[in-house]
Amino acid sequence: MRLVQAALRCYPERWRSRHGEDAVELARLLMRDGRPARSIAWSYVKGAASARVVLRPRGSVGVAVGVLLAAACSLAVSLALLTPSVPASATNMIRVRITDRGDAAGQLRSLLRAHHFGITVTQEPVSPSLVGSIISSGSDVLSGITGPCSGGASGCTDGVVLPARFTRAARIVVGRAAMPGEAYAVAADIFRPGELLHCSAVLGESVQQALPVLESLHVKVAWDTGTGATRRRPVPAGDFYVAGGTALSSAAISIRVTVHKPAHGSTASRHARHC
Repeated sequence: MRLVQAALRCYPERWRSRHGEDAVELARLLMRDGRPARSIAWSYVKGAASARVVLRPRGSVGVAVGVLLAAACSLAVSLALLTPSVPASATNMIRVRITDRGDAAGQLRSLLRAHHFGITVTQEPVSPSLVGSIISSGSDVLSGITGPCSGGASGCTDGVVLPARFTRAARIVVGRAAMPGEAYAVAADIFRPGELLHCSAVLGESVQQALPVLESLHVKVAWDTGTGATRRRPVPAGDFYVAGGTALSSAAISIRVTVHKPAHGSTASRHARHC
């Protein structure tokens, strides 16, 4: 974004006040989709040159001033490209994306090997909606590609974008299905699509109303009352409402409760809209 912001400063103030925020957002979307920042910055510099000429007073002097200002901006962006914080390999980016969640780790290893990247791919047990997604990467050079999760939720990482000449050692961890009773290394909200309690109709309800559903699952339940400690049993006494939860394994879950009924528009309402 530093390159893009340098290029946007080349535009006249009036243009930036009207279109600056939209241009920044567009750049973020393009970079998230894998387009190099250098390419986006140069496109903006060329646009700035045209804007300077159009918005300057008519005549050869106005045009000359506009061209000189655009040239100065081009030089500024060129100098920014030469600074150490921008890798020389950033002009050629590689996108590696998981499309087979059943063999996500194997597919990712093959794709990385095809590009001669020395990146290690390992697996960890995760809750159902995270199976086949990237749950962590060991290098800040890697940029994640987000996509749908297993079960239909959004926001999972299913690929990476990195320079073609990436030579650093790195480690990517991919989520796999857990064995029966195996603890999850990472778990998503238990009420979101693909997870155990999605569409169970207990989110936002009182604990007493939720108990029959939870008992029918035949899993161990730990109650998180927000006091800093979770407890297996007994069920919290008093008026508590189900506010969220996390699966600890396929056989154990943690339910977060609160004394206040979740308001309309909360997480409870958002999850319910997917049912």
